[in-house]
Amino acid sequence: MSYSHYVSIFALIALLTGCSTTTVVKDPRNAEIKITTSGEISYRDQTITKEQIPSLFQDNDVKSDETIYILIPANKEQRDYLLMRSIADTLKRAGYGRTIFNTDKKATASLKDATNR
Repeated sequence: MSYSHYVSIFALIALLTGCSTTTVVKDPRNAEIKITTSGEISYRDQTITKEQIPSLFQDNDVKSDETIYILIPANKEQRDYLLMRSIADTLKRAGYGRTIFNTDKKATASLKDATNR
């Protein structure tokens, strides 16, 4: 094989496998932290306080650059936004800067036909 074949094969392998250093995050649908409609916080189905969250993460080797997914109630009226902000601040002070609050609500998408605009 010629040199150009090797370069092409290497480029194809690099393209297919990816050359990225980003952290693989857990599935947001399986968030380990949950906030209930009553404002209770749970971690792996055990009730905790917001102050316990950083130490639980450190004890379970959750890296500070990982995205933290927190499951919140789907109904906007049942969400405690002050508690959510307080949790995000607590995590940020502990070095966890990537917090995402998500719901278990399902999302769907569809493509519109470009001719029917």
